[in-house]
Amino acid sequence: MSNNCKALHVANHDKGIYNAVATEAQTVSDSLHHPDFGDIRLYDGQEKNYEIKYKVSIV
Repeated sequence: MSNNCKALHVANHDKGIYNAVATEAQTVSDSLHHPDFGDIRLYDGQEKNYEIKYKVSIV
């Protein structure tokens, strides 16, 4: 291994346990063609705020 290559060596890191969850909230698909789904467009100068809550439980 050359000196210019920095490799990740797991043995050199602490033994902690790490977990992550990534979520991406989305509107109802094809909502532009279904007015009853609501208007999802954001017009110039308009601001919209949404709040999404998740409940995590251990089963």
